[in-house]
Amino acid sequence: MSDLTIKKAIQLSGRFPSTLSKIGFNNGRNLYFSAENLGEEEEPEFVLTTNDLAITFAVTGDMTGMYRVNPDSIETVVSQDPQHTYTLKRKSLPLGCVADQANATPEQLLEQLVGFAYDEAKTVSEGELKGIGKDFSVLTYEAIVARFLLLKSLQSSTDIIPDQTHRTIFVKAGDGCGKACTFCPESTVPFKPYTIDQFIAELERTEEAMGNILGDKMRRMNEGFINISDVLRLDQDKRTDLTAAKAVELMREYFPWLEKIGSFVSSESALAYSRTGRGYTRENLSRLWETGLNRLYLGVETAHDEGSRLLGKNISYDQKLEAARLVQAANIKLKAIFQVGILGQGFYRKNTPRTRENFVTWEQVAERNADWVNAAQPYRVYESIHQELPGLAISDDRETLRIIPYAFPGQYERESQFFRSQIRLMRRGKDPIENGYHIYLPKERAIVIAA
Repeated sequence: MSDLTIKKAIQLSGRFPSTLSKIGFNNGRNLYFSAENLGEEEEPEFVLTTNDLAITFAVTGDMTGMYRVNPDSIETVVSQDPQHTYTLKRKSLPLGCVADQANATPEQLLEQLVGFAYDEAKTVSEGELKGIGKDFSVLTYEAIVARFLLLKSLQSSTDIIPDQTHRTIFVKAGDGCGKACTFCPESTVPFKPYTIDQFIAELERTEEAMGNILGDKMRRMNEGFINISDVLRLDQDKRTDLTAAKAVELMREYFPWLEKIGSFVSSESALAYSRTGRGYTRENLSRLWETGLNRLYLGVETAHDEGSRLLGKNISYDQKLEAARLVQAANIKLKAIFQVGILGQGFYRKNTPRTRENFVTWEQVAERNADWVNAAQPYRVYESIHQELPGLAISDDRETLRIIPYAFPGQYERESQFFRSQIRLMRRGKDPIENGYHIYLPKERAIVIAA
């Protein structure tokens, strides 16, 4: 197919950005870039087209996908998720890219595909290039494996890194959470904050190892995340000399090019951090923003008070709202996380007889959630489709039918659509409601799985 035919097909597919700027070509290969600069909200990527293939690369050089292009369709060969695991479709493998297709392991097939992509990228990089194309280079299979293993080693088994992309630098500042939330894997591990020395050791390990793999491309990683279940809890724990402000300062010191630094926060710690003798003040949070923290993730989960109590979150609608307003008053962008389907078709109030009068329906929960969003007006609402994870206390409430779980996937979508229909637009432009928080939940990870 011609270059124009391939470009039109991939743009119409919806998988690729609608705007692709051509930045290079050589010997039938064409190179595009999807963003004008690396600071845009959308994840920028390179797209290389050759014959009937489109290959995508992150700005850090990782191959993120390979697609067979037909005039009226796009067929995925391999794609990479935000946690750097590839999904490979054996039936879609292109001819000439792999050997011994029937007997090769998924790892062997991935190695061949990455090697093919590397050779194609090398060919185009030797041609006519402009702009960011002049710095275009990609990672070998060995480097991709090394990065995958490094990222895996930098996390504990219960860690959650929201919005993780190839541009995210995350550094651990503590382990576990230990709160009473019945649905969260981090609640099963006691909270242990890191000291300043421990946090510096993590920073140095991350900086050195990532630099060895990526070289100068590490500076394209412009989003930072302080990996701890509640960053403001550092200031309340007498076991550590590390504070939230110190953690942010050190992130800035080791990675001064970061444009975003975020972390998790709880309503309880935001209120405690802001409390004065006469109420609350935003001053402490404002100083934290001035230090460089500009993103916080707040797990609302549900704004329904009785639903919250059943889930082990003994904090009210009003307290969650006050915490959100304090964060936003300090100019820190707030992402509020809501769990779709966590209370199922409805629930019986805690410690009450299971009668109709004590039953709360999913519609009542969704309406209360929307009321909270309309009052708080967070920067983003982050939807998470509730996942049934083993070993969590919420399973007891589901098994005993204190919570009536959903029986069909369509019920989750119904709740999501109803919730969204009740929300007033929070900001113009990009949809203020994002789905997909659940894809960042802990799971056993391999570098490649075959589908």
